[in-house]
Amino acid sequence: MAEGFCLTVGYMTPTFINKEEIIRLFQHADYKSNHYNKQTDAPAKTKTDHFFTPGSIRERQTEIGKSGQINQRRKETLEDKAFINLLCLFVCLVIEKGEKWLNEDDNVQTFVQMNQMIVDENSRCLRTCRDIANEKEETDPTTKDEGLNTEISETKPDLTSTVKGSVEYDNRKGNVEEVSTDISTMKDFIQTTERNYSTLSDQLETLTKSLTKKIKSLKKRNTEQDNKMEEMVRRQSVSETRTDSKFDDVMSELHTASEFIKYQTDMLSEKVKKCEECNETILKEHKILESNLKLNVDNLRKQIQSCQETTTNISTSVTQNKSSMESTLEKLQNKCTDIDEKIIQFSNDLDEMSTEMIEQKSNNTAECFCVGTGNIIAQDVKQDKIGTLFMVRFNLDATQNHYDTSTGTYTTPYDGLFLVSLMIENNFIGAVQIHVVTKDSSEEDYVRGVCKADSGATACTFFPLPLKRHEKLFLKGHVNYKHLVLGPNTTFSCILISKM
Repeated sequence: MAEGFCLTVGYMTPTFINKEEIIRLFQHADYKSNHYNKQTDAPAKTKTDHFFTPGSIRERQTEIGKSGQINQRRKETLEDKAFINLLCLFVCLVIEKGEKWLNEDDNVQTFVQMNQMIVDENSRCLRTCRDIANEKEETDPTTKDEGLNTEISETKPDLTSTVKGSVEYDNRKGNVEEVSTDISTMKDFIQTTERNYSTLSDQLETLTKSLTKKIKSLKKRNTEQDNKMEEMVRRQSVSETRTDSKFDDVMSELHTASEFIKYQTDMLSEKVKKCEECNETILKEHKILESNLKLNVDNLRKQIQSCQETTTNISTSVTQNKSSMESTLEKLQNKCTDIDEKIIQFSNDLDEMSTEMIEQKSNNTAECFCVGTGNIIAQDVKQDKIGTLFMVRFNLDATQNHYDTSTGTYTTPYDGLFLVSLMIENNFIGAVQIHVVTKDSSEEDYVRGVCKADSGATACTFFPLPLKRHEKLFLKGHVNYKHLVLGPNTTFSCILISKM
């Protein structure tokens, strides 16, 4: 099928014209132009040629010039028509390319390139149509045709009077009528061309608006696609980053695992070597032990035989010594009977002595006391006195009548030298410091000793202290303590060393 294009003529009805028809149009225009030129340049000779006057010759030359101008106009009109058809073809090709691009059949050009191409080609088509219109205005065929018709009408009477009745007159008259017909046809064609140009301009403007709307829509879609593409690229980047991170982690783990496996393999290889060496050593030692075992069994057999001989000798000697031992045993039994009687007598003497000691001890009871906190307690303690914490008496061989647990005060019954002891088990969050204080008849307090224990520690202090009769002994805190916690090993004791 021959290549062609779509053009619009008349009432803008699409018409398909191929290349052969375009060439034929140009050839037809050239043929008609040459035909009229031949008729004008070489007219048929008649018998009346020798009757032409100089005036008729000038008239004929004028007629020939006008006929050439008409033919030239016809040729230019046909060329403009063919050019307009080619311009329509170009517009159709641009529209077809735009539709293909809108249908996504052509992905070669980008949106910006397609937009620029449409703008450039639209401007080129409008500029070309404007140039054709300007050329037509410069050489308006209607005015020239009117002048041509006037000149023809003016020269027609002279021509009629000069060559009337001749054959050439008829031919010239036919040529003039044909030229007049062609001129009217050309006028109609020019008017049709102008209407087609106006319609084409409207179509181009409508197409431009439509393409502008589509371009805006495509810009919007392109923006959305760009945003989606950026989001996809961002997600892809995040996914690749995570994948790379996971891959690096897996590779590091694989590297660590391979190093660990290599280390384990080397270690197991060394252990296998050591086991093989141990097995060889065990086999050697087993052989040595078997040989030693045989030697020991032989030695044991020999020793058993010697023991049996020795046992036989011993049994013989025991039998011989039995008779002598029986007599010695009777002598020992008599001696044991005497010893039992002496032991019974000694036991009676001890009972009498213990009874006497108990009686003497009850008459000389030691003066002392020992008290403690018992279980773990938590109590608010003021600085003036903390002796009330010690409520539990320990089982001492003493009456402890002179220590008052309600006040925490010990009153000395007589003058003497006492040994004072204070032990603190500190379960408090901070350090605890307790003072051993005495008060005489002047009602003044004297610090005689200090015991300090850090948190979670146990401290003990003891010292000899001379006290007078009716002098008071008690404990005081260094500062006020809130929720003081002391352990069960906290004790306060005093014992008389000697009277004065």
